[in-house]
Amino acid sequence: FFLFRFGTGDLSSIIEEPCPCGRTSLRLAGIAGRVGDAVKVRGMFVAPSQVKRVAEGFPGVAVQLVITRSGHRDSLTARLDVRDAGIDRSTLEARFEKSFQEVCTVKVDRVEIVAPGSIADGAKLLVDEREWK
Repeated sequence: FFLFRFGTGDLSSIIEEPCPCGRTSLRLAGIAGRVGDAVKVRGMFVAPSQVKRVAEGFPGVAVQLVITRSGHRDSLTARLDVRDAGIDRSTLEARFEKSFQEVCTVKVDRVEIVAPGSIADGAKLLVDEREWK
């Protein structure tokens, strides 16, 4: 019989019902996803826990990272939802870029300040919009 080797972190489920073909062994329902939400950007992993650590340094700002791909290059955009009117926007981008690179070791390509309320509470921290063909 054959053997499947899955990388650590792959998620699946077991089908316990008998197979219509008569096989009695357990079956896998396919790969459902990954355990971790870390995303690989330009060869480095960025984890939600790292993004949370950076965001803690910016109270009153909701943070979301969007990863896209153009040609063969990943692009990392930081979306900042400034909810506190007292935050100095003139230095926010530079401070965020520096803090992000110190924690995540990946450089942000672009910082986008979005309208207040654009990033919902509980929204995903990492949004991977890349398409792999």
